[in-house]
Amino acid sequence: AAVVDAKKISFVIEPHADIKICADRIALEKILIKLLRNAAKFTPENGRVGVRVETEDATVNIFVEDSGAGIDAEY
Repeated sequence: AAVVDAKKISFVIEPHADIKICADRIALEKILIKLLRNAAKFTPENGRVGVRVETEDATVNIFVEDSGAGIDAEY
């Protein structure tokens, strides 16, 4: 939260109704926290970090997106 506040990053969550995930809650939280910290770290001042969820059949996809430069496609 300190990095997000200091860099004035907007944090957006796009909720998805009625999704139930059967997963290890602690592991999922750790993964999301690491992804969100990384996104905030590499997002420039006044940038954006977002989380959205999409479903397809029995699959749930969780996206953590940011307005940072990203990784070169050839990496």
